[in-house]
Amino acid sequence: MSHRPALPYALGFAGVVPFAASTAVLWAGPAAWQDAALTVVCAYALIILAFLGGVHWGIALASGRAWQFVWSVVPSLVALSAALFPVPAMLCALAAAYVAAGVVDVVVFRRDGPAWYVTLRLWLTVLVAPLILAAAFAPYLTTGGPAS
Repeated sequence: MSHRPALPYALGFAGVVPFAASTAVLWAGPAAWQDAALTVVCAYALIILAFLGGVHWGIALASGRAWQFVWSVVPSLVALSAALFPVPAMLCALAAAYVAAGVVDVVVFRRDGPAWYVTLRLWLTVLVAPLILAAAFAPYLTTGGPAS
């Protein structure tokens, strides 16, 4: 078992909080908070997906692997494309993209990276993708909220 550095784990799991909090508000929060919660979950999901590609850009700088440079921009392009969809569809596309990015990370980092990162990415994907899907199907979005 490899060493699990505390800071990346703490920051990674802290990064789940905006997903969990905004999704909880969409499902059970005050009506006055719904628009803000929807904005948070959508914007944050788009931003973090782009960040996941940036990890590969950094690795590609060191390795020089052309495919990794190419892959590094895919999450950003997917995020931009997803942003053009209506909100529920956008969130479903983003959840799928998070799973795809997680699979790529597991494959790449099992071979070329620290084992702790693979474990962290698995946990974060397992937590975040369902939260994004739960936001997509929140009652607020299906009962006439501004995003419907």
